[in-house]
Amino acid sequence: MAIDAYFQVAAAELGKRVCGLETLNKQLDVLFHSKSLEQQAKQLVETIRSADGIKKGVNEIDSLYKKEDLEALYEVLVECEDMTEAEKFLLVDERNRDWMPMIEKYIKTDACFIAVGALHLPGKEGLINLLQKAGYKVKAVK
Repeated sequence: MAIDAYFQVAAAELGKRVCGLETLNKQLDVLFHSKSLEQQAKQLVETIRSADGIKKGVNEIDSLYKKEDLEALYEVLVECEDMTEAEKFLLVDERNRDWMPMIEKYIKTDACFIAVGALHLPGKEGLINLLQKAGYKVKAVK
């Protein structure tokens, strides 16, 4: 089970309200409509060919997150050769900016648990920095 699905199921079992930061259509739009079908096909073939490398990359991201090494985590994103700057902007920075008003709305009205992918946390346009710039105190919870 994907980690986000795990938390959604756990929250539902506890009778908690679950809200999303974006719609499924928005996710699909970002993931699939930002590239031509030819680019998507090429990326799919490359993904299949490099499955071991992808697994290694996911393990590296997971390890850095668990070590709380957000600088190294950000470097993984910055140095990713498989994505253009425009794709990185669409996948991370733009979504972070889009999410901020909703996050602020949710945290002003209720205690919240907000789960996002690890690469949305670090960097100048990362959620940690954006929340701090908005005046919130952010601290890691272990």
